[in-house]
Amino acid sequence: MKKLIVLAFALLLAGPALAQTTLPRPRIPIPIDPLGLNAKIEANEAKIGTDIAKFLTELAAIPDAVALSTAIPGLQDPVGNACWQQFGPLGELIKAHPLVVSGKAAADLEALRLAAIGLNQICANPNCGQMFIDATNAAAAIAPMANGISLQSICAKIPVIGTSAVPTAVTPTAGIGTTATPAVVPVVVVPAVPAKP
Repeated sequence: MKKLIVLAFALLLAGPALAQTTLPRPRIPIPIDPLGLNAKIEANEAKIGTDIAKFLTELAAIPDAVALSTAIPGLQDPVGNACWQQFGPLGELIKAHPLVVSGKAAADLEALRLAAIGLNQICANPNCGQMFIDATNAAAAIAPMANGISLQSICAKIPVIGTSAVPTAVTPTAGIGTTATPAVVPVVVVPAVPAKP
């Protein structure tokens, strides 16, 4: 019985060590994408992105609105024309990056930044403000109930994105909280010419 207890105790101590020992396994190279699924997924994503861009640009038809606003000689809309032209860069952004979340973090972030910049430009354009007021007034005239939507309420929800590049110094600058000493410029003293009596 004593031998059995010693054997059980030895197995308890050696068990974890024996469990960590691995037997050699035959190495079979497994291709990363044997069925070509990644290529098919990427092709589908590209097609979906193109389809979305095509749908949104056809739905918006910004170039058609720009052309129509000045097409009829006796009926011109310079305010609408100026506003619709402001929408042009957003249309180009949709064509260049149709999916807001494409799985490419940096490109997605930049697309969101560019969209916010474009929307802020539209909000700052007084022609778009006038066009939106006209549309809101027309909707209020035919709607049974007034809506509380205004361009200002929409624009207030769009974050302001900085567009001025911060200059980067080639040489290291002084640390935070320190002041750089100004360069000493030598002063040249020129004697005054005596005035003639």
